[in-house]
Amino acid sequence: MWKLLKNVGYKNLIIFFLAVIFGVLSMVFQIGIPLQIREILDYTINNKDIKIQMIITLFLIYIISEITELISGILSTYTEISSEKELRKKLLKNIINNKSEKISEKGVGYIQTLIFDDIETFLSIMQPRIVITSLYTLYILISGYIMFKINILYTVIIIFYLISIFFYFKIAFKKIQKDFRKFKIVKEN
Repeated sequence: MWKLLKNVGYKNLIIFFLAVIFGVLSMVFQIGIPLQIREILDYTINNKDIKIQMIITLFLIYIISEITELISGILSTYTEISSEKELRKKLLKNIINNKSEKISEKGVGYIQTLIFDDIETFLSIMQPRIVITSLYTLYILISGYIMFKINILYTVIIIFYLISIFFYFKIAFKKIQKDFRKFKIVKEN
């Protein structure tokens, strides 16, 4: 694995980690948005006045969150494309230099399959989305805790709603898979 990461290049690894850092920053700012809204509402209700600075702060938090998310997406896409290019170049060079007799023995298709399988496996590892998805789970838990502190009843209703949607889509996905298998069998015959 470390050998594979080394073949991608340190520049791509640094950009990968920057993409993850910007993704985490985006999440941190996204957590701040509902807290700022709560602060605005509490201040407005208690003082019967609206502070424009609080609204500007909310707007800035939202803008920074969106910008960091955009930067994370751009960096992760760049890393993916650049890593794939670098890895293909090094794999082809290695195969041509070391395995020319295997190419003539097994054919170009065999080598092409090896290259694509290795690259696809690597790219599935080298995506910041895996790290960011794990962090989004943490984000959901923190958001749930904040919601629970604000209003227990609404939190329970939302959790029940999310669980019911999850099971609905799980059942629907199984049904679609089953229907697709039937269609595939009928089409083959």
